[in-house]
Order: sequence, then C-alpha cells, then structure tokens
Amino acid sequence: MATNQTEKTVKVNIPIDPLNPKDKKITIGINEKYATVERGKETEVSIPVYEQLKNAGLV
Repeated sequence: MATNQTEKTVKVNIPIDPLNPKDKKITIGINEKYATVERGKETEVSIPVYEQLKNAGLV
C-alpha cells in the first residue's frame, strides 16, 4: 500500500489461513481508501488499516 510520507505505519504479517490456503490477499477499505495485504508477507500498513485488521482478529 502506498502511504503518505506523514502517515504513520505499522508492519504486519497476516498468516496464511490453514482452512483456506489459496486465500493469499486481503483487501481492506476505510473511508474510500483501500489497501491489499498479502498473507504470509510482512507489509507496512497505515494505523487505521492496522486497527481494522486488529479488530478482525487478523493481527
């Protein structure tokens, strides 16, 4: 995800789901901004995206 230089980011690594190993990407949308995170790879995301992933129990 491309982020603004002033926007704080967090590194996340969402594990591959053992029940659905072919599900490789997660798309998160917040206030018309979207991020795609690939499972199993460390990715930098903005704080709002991190909060959504945390609320969903993915990080």
